[in-house]
Amino acid sequence: MRARAKLPESLLWAAASLCVVLAVVLGLMHGNLDSVRVADVVRPLAVLGTAAVALTLALMALWPTAGRLVPAALYAFFSFHDLQGLFAAIGSEELLAGLVVVSCPLAFHVVLRRVDATRAAVYTLTAGAAVLVSVLVRTAPTAFYAPPPAVDEDFQRQTLAAVARHGGGAAELPDIIYVVPDRYPSGPTLAGEFNFDNRAFYAALRRRGFLVSENARANYPKTFLSLASTLNGGYLGNFTAAYGPDTPDKRPIFEVMEDNIVQDRLRRLGYRFHNYGNWWEPTRVNRFAEVNDSGYPPDSLHDLSEFERALFLKTPVRRLVRSMAGTDGKMECRRIRRKFQRLAEVGNEDRPVFVFAHTLVPHSPIVMDAEGRCLPRYVIYARDRTASWPQFKAAYIEYLKYFNRTILRVIDRQIARRGRNGRQLLFVIQSDEGPFPKSLREAMKDYDLTTLTPRQIVMKTGIINAIRLPNGPVGAGQPPLTPVNNWRLIFNALTGSKMKMLPDNVFIFPTEGSLYRFCDVTALATGEETPVKTCAN
Repeated sequence: MRARAKLPESLLWAAASLCVVLAVVLGLMHGNLDSVRVADVVRPLAVLGTAAVALTLALMALWPTAGRLVPAALYAFFSFHDLQGLFAAIGSEELLAGLVVVSCPLAFHVVLRRVDATRAAVYTLTAGAAVLVSVLVRTAPTAFYAPPPAVDEDFQRQTLAAVARHGGGAAELPDIIYVVPDRYPSGPTLAGEFNFDNRAFYAALRRRGFLVSENARANYPKTFLSLASTLNGGYLGNFTAAYGPDTPDKRPIFEVMEDNIVQDRLRRLGYRFHNYGNWWEPTRVNRFAEVNDSGYPPDSLHDLSEFERALFLKTPVRRLVRSMAGTDGKMECRRIRRKFQRLAEVGNEDRPVFVFAHTLVPHSPIVMDAEGRCLPRYVIYARDRTASWPQFKAAYIEYLKYFNRTILRVIDRQIARRGRNGRQLLFVIQSDEGPFPKSLREAMKDYDLTTLTPRQIVMKTGIINAIRLPNGPVGAGQPPLTPVNNWRLIFNALTGSKMKMLPDNVFIFPTEGSLYRFCDVTALATGEETPVKTCAN
């Protein structure tokens, strides 16, 4: 009789623990609804929910006193980061937050000693359920979004028709290595803002058969918009019509970034798709890729998504997670080395390969010098000013030099290992956006791009765009001025199609809350000294 009487109490405590986990996970989702999709929370909900219930039931069977403390302990455990923020102003935040995390379940234990155990379980479950319902009410209305529209229907039709006309022949197709060095600037930006002459690198690329645009421009000023446009061969005006101009929701853009037209058409042509990403979730893993490799070692927590890492960074194990997940400087340094090594060795096999490599070089934090030596401490310039602006710019150029040297070695290795009889090579180096001006780095997410001066717009949108076609330069011997036309040129070269190039337009948006309120700043991006106009309604 006694054992059967304990069963309902055990289930009540287990349900309370489950409510705490669900509230924590969905609460983090609610705080990041602009970028977290429902699919991102399924695994953490399943794993943590199951673990919480199993732990509670096991302890209730073996040590009931400890089992009754699980809900309070879980709540305190996942509140560590919030407590740190609360105590940051008075210092010793980690110590004080840790003391609170430990004392919370102990205080709960003192209370439980004065209350009937079953009644306490009911009260705890009720409180946990109330918090969960509150989170659900706030999260549910915006947890889902309408399917994203086509970026460019003409590009979709023409590439599909080109694939059909090609009719196979994958053995003759070149390997494609498409490298996106995040925030790699244009030549004029390097010369004018960083006092660095990059012409030797451009000349080295041309000797290797590249068409080089030293003063190319990004179509959009942020990675997620830029890559969505590039990989779908068009502009993003349909997103303004579908979701309205004033939204912070990046999720539809993330979806078309992953399920993009380029990878679909190349896979239809017979390509193996390799995605070489990084810690940034939209390019970390692509579900359509046969190979996903970010360069992390087997002992890191690289399999965790960005959402899962953020969840654990709320806890006292945040330091361990940061180290094992590869976000510390030395781990990131080694990861980047491994990624470039993989780029040098991929391809030249029986089946053609398409490698999309989003590379966080020279994107900050800066983790190595020009020779590839890991820095003792990474360099970043932001609100906390861990480095001065001159120090940051100097380190940035050293990082860029590392990329230049390393990517040339990758290209030389790829060309040499193919020889005369190997598979042909199509290689692209195209930045997604230019570097952040000083004011934007200080503003962080509180920016307004419409306040930028013409000089700052030139800096933020100026990029490199260099393309090595398998059969040498075509046309006027220049790559597209903006990457929206890169894949039109590439598909024309691969399949013999005759897609027309789009106008080379450049757009910005005002703030994080108005992602699809696009302002045409094409004239400003060319350096014309005219004021930025307010975005059209």
